[in-house]
Amino acid sequence: MKKPTKNLLLSEVGLSRRRIVAAGQKLEEGLPGEIASAVEFSAVSASRTTRLGKTALPSGITSHERTPISQMRRSPLLQRTNKAAPVIEVEEPEVLEIPYLADHVIIRYRWTDENGQDLDTRTSIVGQEGEVGWSRLNSTDYLTWGGDNTDAIGQEAVNIDLAAVKEDFPNATVEIELRAFWYGSVEDGIVTVDYEFWLGGVMSKVGTDFQVTGGELISRDTSNFEVLTQESYDIDGELLTKLTLDPDITS
Repeated sequence: MKKPTKNLLLSEVGLSRRRIVAAGQKLEEGLPGEIASAVEFSAVSASRTTRLGKTALPSGITSHERTPISQMRRSPLLQRTNKAAPVIEVEEPEVLEIPYLADHVIIRYRWTDENGQDLDTRTSIVGQEGEVGWSRLNSTDYLTWGGDNTDAIGQEAVNIDLAAVKEDFPNATVEIELRAFWYGSVEDGIVTVDYEFWLGGVMSKVGTDFQVTGGELISRDTSNFEVLTQESYDIDGELLTKLTLDPDITS
């Protein structure tokens, strides 16, 4: 059976003439009894020296006495501070309002070799499962992706069937998110996004783009975004902007 250990006070056992080891120092035989009886040794005394102040004793011997709390200096790393945490402002993405009369919107993400190479896009309807783009879906009930374009100069396009969205979600406000990242290299990172809003017409996929037969072009818009994220694997990408389809906005 393992024996329990005890901390001994030398004055209790009457020992004043023995070799004592404490905090890495040896005190030779002949230690005066009045000094030995004043020092308590334990298995943890060495580890406590960093928390106790040192006081000189006769014959170069040192003992450890507690420093009064009022005299203790707090480490700079432990000092409390009343400074408020810095506030990080998150810039809200631009929101583009979709003319509610539109039946389709064609979104084109464009870039040149001065911007970067091989942009990958993510287009989705908030609250609906699935998004279109490389390594995601080619189409959903409302979105159709034109396909992956890996050229140094190129574009990727998405057609959104707004007529179907309004039929399934009448009188509801719908948000569409546009995201992107560079699979290849990044230069200045600028991505140009074009929007075409169409009333009626038939959409046809041509290469990675879409063409409209018949129909009326209601309006078009263009925005530029800086995309600096570069990853050569499947990620969500940076949020560029949101499109809002609001039944209260009919223009």
